[in-house]
Amino acid sequence: MVTRAQLKIFFSISKKLMLNVKAMYLDLYIYFINAKKVFGKKAHVVIDCFHIAELYRNGFASQERDGTIKKLPKSKYNKLKHIIWLL
Repeated sequence: MVTRAQLKIFFSISKKLMLNVKAMYLDLYIYFINAKKVFGKKAHVVIDCFHIAELYRNGFASQERDGTIKKLPKSKYNKLKHIIWLL
């Protein structure tokens, strides 16, 4: 669902420019997530790699905190225990 704040941001762009948008490079800011609904199906949305890596880091960190990763078989645990630093 597109919020009022999203509409305000996106409709401040001229309709002519909006129709010519072919791709959007966005972060994961809540108001930009539904950008494709405003610009149409032809516009491609590209999310920056920093925010994707952050989602992975947060997921691994939460599983480390709650002990989920330590419950894995030793062979799998050894492969994953340092992966958070790679991300």
